[in-house]
Amino acid sequence: MVTVRDEREEAEIMKYVGVHDVNMGKGRVRKSFATIDEVVEMPDLIEVQKNSYERFLKEDLREVMHEQGLTEGFDVGLEMSGNAAAFHQMISVMRSGGKISLLGLGDGPISVDMNQIITNGLTLQGIYGRKMDNWHQMSYMVQGGLDLTPVITHRFHYTDFQKGFDAMMSGKSGKVVLDWTK
Repeated sequence: MVTVRDEREEAEIMKYVGVHDVNMGKGRVRKSFATIDEVVEMPDLIEVQKNSYERFLKEDLREVMHEQGLTEGFDVGLEMSGNAAAFHQMISVMRSGGKISLLGLGDGPISVDMNQIITNGLTLQGIYGRKMDNWHQMSYMVQGGLDLTPVITHRFHYTDFQKGFDAMMSGKSGKVVLDWTK
């Protein structure tokens, strides 16, 4: 551990170890050890998720493919709803050899046309639970100021938990929060 006595000494240490300011866009400047001087600004991922959720309720994936100029289908699909219709639609828009990660639990069994999966050489992978390092990374982002409120579509008192489940089962919710503080 190094104890720094003043700003001049701190600047010398930073220069020696290669730390410099990096423009993060929108007037934000951060310290960096990397050899780059500028980074491309990241999109607002919460806004992207919110917009894509609203768009999914309104549009077919084929329309999205057409708008993006995709002719062979998607390389990777993440099915997070557990909804049978969404799963079938995803299978129908995957490119040959594509991979689908299944994260959403449905309300019952889903029938699947195995011929479509086999003839397109699709890989399906079920994912259950979360790796603890991902959990810790997410908690650090929240502690660092990541605002999750835009993806929360419903809030209920914990005694109204059934309303929360009903909102989720409707297929028209984002994140549902049960409040235990009252």
